[in-house]
Amino acid sequence: MKLIEILKINFSILFLIIIIIIGYFFILDNRKNDYPYVEQWESYSDEDSNLDAVIIFDFQCEYCADYHNRIDSLQYSTRYNISWVPVDFLGDRSNITGRFYFCSSSRGTFLKNFFRNHNQLLQLEDSIYFESLIDIEPGINLDCVANDSSNAFMEKNYMKSKNLDVELVPTSIIYGYMYNGALSNRSLETF
Repeated sequence: MKLIEILKINFSILFLIIIIIIGYFFILDNRKNDYPYVEQWESYSDEDSNLDAVIIFDFQCEYCADYHNRIDSLQYSTRYNISWVPVDFLGDRSNITGRFYFCSSSRGTFLKNFFRNHNQLLQLEDSIYFESLIDIEPGINLDCVANDSSNAFMEKNYMKSKNLDVELVPTSIIYGYMYNGALSNRSLETF
């Protein structure tokens, strides 16, 4: 009698463990297929090689600035091809800064210089803010900033992000997995 009860309990525990394992792998498989692989995005980085990650961000987002600076401090840009994709979720300053980014001769340098001074830039009045963008990249082609191609760049990023239901910045797409919000350093170190 006791042997039958012990077998019933052990069978119940084994059944529960099997259900948990199957559920775990089912969730992982479905998550991977829900989002586009990074190869479906254009590379906006300075590198032409295949992308490892796409990070959708807004120039006016404090969390995005911190995220960029943390990724930069981990020297990921030297080990991985990361494309930083600006969107203008937070308004006109985001749009104009994204247009400067589009026209920049070195987008990686522009991002680094912008985010290094992020807090100070956000506190400036509009006219001084725009002058500061010119200071970040002296010699930038202002005709490029004002033309339709830079506006189309920002519009395309916005629409692509909305089609993915991105509502939060930063959002990372890393090897086909989408993560909303800034990942912790510990999570970043696992890639």
